[in-house]
Formats: sequence, structure tokens, C-alpha cells
Amino acid sequence: MKQDTVLSKAIMGLIFITILTYIGLTVYRVATNPFRTVVVFSDVVERSLSVNAWFFRDELRLDQAAGLVTLTVDEGEKAKSGQRVAVAYQSQTALQHQQRISEVNTQQGQISYALAEDSPSGKILDEQILKTVTAIQGNVSRGDFGNMASQSDQLKRQILRREHLYGAGSGEIGQAFTALQAELQSLTAVAKGEEKVVLAPDSGTFSSYVDGYESILTPAALLGDRLTGDDLTVSTFRTLMGQSAEPDGGAVGKLVTGSQWFLAMVVSEEDLPQFQKSNLALRFSALADEVPMSLYRVSYVENGEAVVVLSSRRNLKDILALREQRCSVIFQSDQGIRIPAEALRVVDGETAGVYVVTGYAAEFKPVSILAEDQDSYIVAANPKDSNDKRILRSGDEVIIAAEDLYDGKVVR
Repeated sequence: MKQDTVLSKAIMGLIFITILTYIGLTVYRVATNPFRTVVVFSDVVERSLSVNAWFFRDELRLDQAAGLVTLTVDEGEKAKSGQRVAVAYQSQTALQHQQRISEVNTQQGQISYALAEDSPSGKILDEQILKTVTAIQGNVSRGDFGNMASQSDQLKRQILRREHLYGAGSGEIGQAFTALQAELQSLTAVAKGEEKVVLAPDSGTFSSYVDGYESILTPAALLGDRLTGDDLTVSTFRTLMGQSAEPDGGAVGKLVTGSQWFLAMVVSEEDLPQFQKSNLALRFSALADEVPMSLYRVSYVENGEAVVVLSSRRNLKDILALREQRCSVIFQSDQGIRIPAEALRVVDGETAGVYVVTGYAAEFKPVSILAEDQDSYIVAANPKDSNDKRILRSGDEVIIAAEDLYDGKVVR
């Protein structure tokens, strides 16, 4: 019996020692194994310059007549030469007269729709009413009130049409139209002489923003004086920017008459070579998207600085209210995958790439270097041909440290 007990204890002790040895070897292997990985993701690296810049446009200021002004064009809307852009009323009463004239015109339009023989009827009319009501309910639930006025007008037209066809008082609609016609004639007679119309002197894009620099910061000012031979310099540019803005005089707005606009900035001589690329991208704090621009001209260097002028025919509506802006000139933008510097390896003395954990093994994927900094690279996949499936992708697990690493080595 004692022998069995001793034997059992010996076996248990041997098992215990074996387990401890295994744990110790595992801990040692983990502690001494340099195998480390990192998951990589897409990134963008830019070469840019932050500057203060000024906008130059061909602009005509629209001076205001005395009285209460109502605009008849929207911000950023294109106006034709001679088009009405605003109306100035001599008094509040005159403005109320005009507002009532507008209401009467709307009501007459609704009644005309109801009385027209070609307006819908029957099932088609009922379906249109239901469709309009559903659209209004949907917009209200979403908090979208942009089309509420037009949708409400459409619903009134449809309801009046239905009352005219099926309502007991359908004859009253015609009488209402006659009464509105008489009221309109009376209001029109009273309103004559109570308003002054502001017309567009030229075709252009309207903006209500006026800052007094419309006749100062013009594209012509960036060209210098060709008659006297005076050219644009840093000194003349700063003198131009130092001019005081003209008082707005209660202007109703302005018209930007040209489609091309310009951006001018003072740049150090050492930054000038970066502008050799003709097509650039500008990022403004006031705009959500980058704006593509082209190099227009560069002045002579003066005291280590020069004036750089860029131009564009795009995004005019977005920059109508801008005059001075802090912006970034994007010279180069590279999008790729950022990897730690220690993950990059060179195979056969010439092929750069990284080892990626694929299943249980390491797989070599060739890359090309787009940009680098102190501790990482921005790289792109660089397969040798179209049949090469070794494409590095965002989300890959890249090996940054391992012993005796080679393509196909089992690492897990």
C-alpha cells in the first residue's frame, strides 16, 4: 500500500515538474521572440503652404435708392443686363401695397387654375391632392421648409379646383376672381410712384455682400499700369491693400461681371519654386471643399518676397462674400498606406516591400514609397504585373519584427 502511495506521489511530482518546465519554456520563448505586428491604414500626406490671400473680382456696386428695399434676386443668382434686382419703396405703406399686390396675384393664379378647363378632375385630381399633402407632411417631419410656400400654393389650387367642380359654392369662386381683379387695379394705381426699381447695369452674378473694395481690388490692379510701365510689385501691392474701403452708401449689393476671379498673396522667395506647378488646389477655412486654381502670374522679387496671383473660373458662387482669407496652397497630396519605418524591407537588394500575416504565414508584398518622415512611410502597392495578387491594403497586419523572416514562413 505504501509503495502505491510513493509511486503516485512520484508520478504527480514528475507531471508537476513537466508542467512547470513547459510553462517556463513558453514564457522564455515569448520573452525572447521579437515577433511584432501592426495593422496599417490609409493616410494622406501633403506638401502645402499657409498664407493670407485676397480676392480680386470684376464687380459693380449697386447703389440704393432711399426707402425700404426688397431684393428680387437671390444670392449667387445670375442676372441679365436690365433685369430688376431690387425695389426701393418710399414708405412702409408703399411696401404693404406691394405685398398685397403680390398676394392678389397669387390668389388670382389659384382661381385661374381652378376655373381652367384643362385642369385635372375626378380621380386624377384626388390623387394629386393626396400626393401634395403627403409631400408636405414628409417635409414637415424632416424639418425641411424650403419648398413649403410652393407646395402650399399648389395645394390651395387643387382644393379650389375640387370646390369648383363639386362644391355647393362653386359660383362664388368666379365672383372672388372679379373682386380680386378690381382690388388689383386699385392697388396698382395707388402704387405708381411709390417705388424705385434698381436694374442690373450689366449681366453678372448678384451678391448682397458689399465691403467697399469693389472698385479697388480689381483684376486690372493686378496687371500694373501698362501705359507708364509700372508693374505689380510687393510694394505697390501692399499700398493697394492699405487703401481704405469706400463707404457702402447703403448699396443693395453688387454684380460680379466676370466669370474669372483671382487670388493674390505675398510669398517668400524660397517658397516660389513650389508654384512652378501650374495647377494647384486651395483650401479655405470658409469653404468645405478644396478649390482648383491655376498660376496666373508672379511679380519680380523684392526684398526676398514676391506677389503670386492665382486664378479660377470655378466656385464663383462660393467666394462672392470673401475678401481676405487664411488659406493653404496644396502643392502635392499623396494618398497611400502609412507603415512604420521598421516594417519596410528590401528583398534581393532592390525590391522594397513589407511582410503581411496571411493566415499562419508571412507573405511579402512589394510597395513603392510615396513620402516619408522620421519614423514612417506612406507607401502604395507595387505589384510587378497585373497578375501579381500581392496587393498591400488598408487593414493588413504587417510584421514589424521577427527572426529569420522570409516569404511563406509560418509565424503563427
